[in-house]
Amino acid sequence: MLTRRGKNMKHFHKAGFVMSMAIICSTGLQAGESGFLPSYEGLKFAPGEYGGKIVVTPGSAAKSADFTKIMIDQPEIFIAEGSAYKGMKPEDGLAIAEALRKAIADNMTVLTVVDEPGPDVLYMRLALSDVHLKKKKRRLVSYTPVGLVAHTAKSVVVSDAMKKVDLVGVTIEGESLNAETGEYLGSLLIKLAPPEKAASDEASWETTLSRFDSMGKQMDCRFRNRELPESKKEDCKILESYKKQ
Repeated sequence: MLTRRGKNMKHFHKAGFVMSMAIICSTGLQAGESGFLPSYEGLKFAPGEYGGKIVVTPGSAAKSADFTKIMIDQPEIFIAEGSAYKGMKPEDGLAIAEALRKAIADNMTVLTVVDEPGPDVLYMRLALSDVHLKKKKRRLVSYTPVGLVAHTAKSVVVSDAMKKVDLVGVTIEGESLNAETGEYLGSLLIKLAPPEKAASDEASWETTLSRFDSMGKQMDCRFRNRELPESKKEDCKILESYKKQ
């Protein structure tokens, strides 16, 4: 029998089916606690702390041997209540969300990317939370022609969407589960620093896209290691790229 999580997976957003992104303003929640994850135990950040944290369940590494496929859900976007700007066109949100999902999916060489749950499918939920946006100093003409997303190269659409408004603060949230049973396996939280506080890993659309790409590479690395003897395993610790500020 499917758990509540398992039942919810039947509502997985397939590429091309979802016409717009849900952009939600957080209300009264602490930064980094959007409510996207079921628990933030072990993932909390002190004021002024940035970087990455991960929590995994005991035995999750051994259970990874059961997975041969992966289902990557479209990232949700939570705009912070204190964001200087809260607007985003649905087409822009969709383009950015799909680009982030693709950044992970394109790095999968061991697991096959699928759209349906199954006994050997790993399910990955993702979100951008505590999102702080800032208007460009000089607003570009942002008229969206009818059919632009459908008829324009995706890379062009994403680049255009990211140019319309600056990302100056963001937290990346992720959760992995067994796609068939809904069994929880682990969570990830990465908090990028605002430009005025960043020594590295500055919050921006480009950095966020790079972090999703890195997450995909590191995940694929860990699955490649499953079949290798200890002496030949690669070093692919998931938080290696997310140094605390």
